[in-house]
Amino acid sequence: MSNTLSLQEVLFVAHFSAGQPLTVLDAAHWYDGLAARYPVFQQQPAWQPMIWQDIGGSAINPPGVPQLLINQTLMPRFVGISEDQRWSVHLQGDRIAMGWRRLEPTGKATPYPGFETVHDSVAVFLNDFSVWWLQRFGVQIDFQICELNYFNAFPFVLPERTLRVSEIFKFVIPQQGKTLANLNASWIEPTEGPRHERVHCFTAMGATLDCPSAALFNFMGMAKLRQQDTLSELRSVFESLHTAITSAYIGAINTNIIGSQE
Repeated sequence: MSNTLSLQEVLFVAHFSAGQPLTVLDAAHWYDGLAARYPVFQQQPAWQPMIWQDIGGSAINPPGVPQLLINQTLMPRFVGISEDQRWSVHLQGDRIAMGWRRLEPTGKATPYPGFETVHDSVAVFLNDFSVWWLQRFGVQIDFQICELNYFNAFPFVLPERTLRVSEIFKFVIPQQGKTLANLNASWIEPTEGPRHERVHCFTAMGATLDCPSAALFNFMGMAKLRQQDTLSELRSVFESLHTAITSAYIGAINTNIIGSQE
């Protein structure tokens, strides 16, 4: 168990092709098996459909043309939350997810179980979901995209002083006599992995629910699974995404002040 100053939430997501519409009754049956561990139930709007776009493109598939469109059903998202409010599980018509979140104020040191511990829980969770799917529908689940999200925030105003934007974001070059009033920057860092892994980086000056002036820096790693990939190989895929996100974080964020995500 380590402390984190910036991590707000980490979310592991596995997108699948249902092959048939997943109904509210199916989702309710799934949640019944988890209610004891996640007793707080919520029904929330569905996340938007995922569109996979290959980077670079070709004459056949130019950049910007969707290469893979996951099931666009907008069935409500079923959410189960643990009694301590830190852990959550999610199911909607095209994806399954599990995450951990902070409860402490933005910028306060928060005990975080770490990637390996959360990942171990996710691996068990996805295996249980695959067993449930097979028993429910009589076919193996077809996972198609892995997604790993790290949501971070850190206050500009500290008890002892106010941080400059350049003290948090490495890519901002300070200029004497000038103040940066707004920032919103995003980019994609592709890798050369066999599953087209990439990290989408989002940085901004903004606010959280408890902090009116905060640096926001979110990292979303994505990988397009191969047809031959098995459930057990999802573990190495998430590990690869975690490594790529860590590299992107270190490249963009001043860890001398904020520290690592975990």
